[in-house]
Amino acid sequence: MTPEPDKRNTWQAWAELLRLPNLPSAPGDALAGAALGALSAPASPSASPAAIVAAAFAALLLYAGGLADNDIADAEKDRVSAPFRPLPSGRISPAAARAARAALFLAAFASGLAAHLPRAWFFAAAATVGMILLYNRTKDAFPKTGCLLMGLCRGGSFLAGAAAVLPSPGDGLAGVLFAAAAGWTAYVASLTALALREEDASAPLGPVRHLGALAALLPAIAFCAWGGGIAWRSAAIAAGSLAAAAAWLAAVRPLGRAHGPDARRRAVGKTIGALLFLQAGFVLAAGDLFPAALLAACFAARLLVRRRLPALTGS
Repeated sequence: MTPEPDKRNTWQAWAELLRLPNLPSAPGDALAGAALGALSAPASPSASPAAIVAAAFAALLLYAGGLADNDIADAEKDRVSAPFRPLPSGRISPAAARAARAALFLAAFASGLAAHLPRAWFFAAAATVGMILLYNRTKDAFPKTGCLLMGLCRGGSFLAGAAAVLPSPGDGLAGVLFAAAAGWTAYVASLTALALREEDASAPLGPVRHLGALAALLPAIAFCAWGGGIAWRSAAIAAGSLAAAAAWLAAVRPLGRAHGPDARRRAVGKTIGALLFLQAGFVLAAGDLFPAALLAACFAARLLVRRRLPALTGS
């Protein structure tokens, strides 16, 4: 008789493939973008709860699909460098991973269709998928370009969230949207650079490890320079950016001395988690309880995963 598969091990394998600790940070990009869009045009007919939920859920699905695609693209390399990963270890078959990738990407666009999101959202989401696929296939040959592409994936998610509620930005908003997205891009590019060759981490990192903290401040600077909204809104965004910057600095502080792969992975996981502070600044500034509740749920989910599955890393 063929032994029945261990369902617990199967769920563990999928949690590893989809980097479960990182997933709760993905919807917040779209929520932050939607919040900035709503701040500029509170009467926009597109800014409905259904549109916000669809944009956030689609961001989660696109991110998860990208993570599945990452392991598919890296399957041969992982057989040597990371044989414990779900695909090289045989705990998930290549066919199952490809099916999951397709289902996740298709479900993201189905969410947009179901919520009747504007055409601009589909363009932004399609561009994000393109950057995901390009990143996963070029990051090893062109590491620096790969860091930028990963940053653009998350920056694209931010812009997609804005497009979901504001298909036609005006009054200078396009400039602040792209400037804020540039901050997102720089932050995520910095943490991706931090994760480069983390399996070989040993030597101390220099002052360059602090660049992510500076990137965390760019979205707040863009918003304040634009002058969009009353003072407390600017304060909320500034507080979120400062909290993300402080969390980054705390996360990378141990990397200033000799360290191993585990220390580097922990630092990367913490800097990804710090995105929630950056996202919270924009969501709270919008003054809408609904997206704030969604982001709070993401934050709680991340804490729960880290507490219940401490051995599960986000890289």
